Amino acid sequence: MSAYECLKYDDHPQITVTKFVDESGVRKNITKRISQLSLGQQQSVLLSILLLSDSDKPLLIDQPEDNLDSEFIFKTIVGNLRKIKEHRQVIIVTHNPNIAVLGDAELIIPLKSTSVHSQIISSGSIDNDDTIKLCCNILEGGDSAFKQRKNIYGF
Repeated sequence: MSAYECLKYDDHPQITVTKFVDESGVRKNITKRISQLSLGQQQSVLLSILLLSDSDKPLLIDQPEDNLDSEFIFKTIVGNLRKIKEHRQVIIVTHNPNIAVLGDAELIIPLKSTSVHSQIISSGSIDNDDTIKLCCNILEGGDSAFKQRKNIYGF
């Protein structure tokens, strides 16, 4: 028997997702197994379960923004992070400024990385000037990139 066969089991949870759709005034339920959803849809379901659980245990999430659009990140992840941080320690590794800055992080630890090593270059809260500058450089591409996007959007 191989090591893979020893680890194989059939009794594992099945997650199904039901979407309510209104077609021509008729409400329909569409149910799918999570494996039938796109990667982004799967991730949004699992993140919602994690973020909305009643647990008070620490939560560590690595790059929750992968496969998700910025609107979902801001409206769902950021909003829920701000709520759960009151009763649960949350540690997130992210490249997304919405999560780090708008998620009201109490401590931001910017890293400088190569393919081999990572180094902490600072740490602080988002109201610290040095932390703000590092966040802007690392997460936004720098002051000029941030301002250029602002101008393109017409803000």
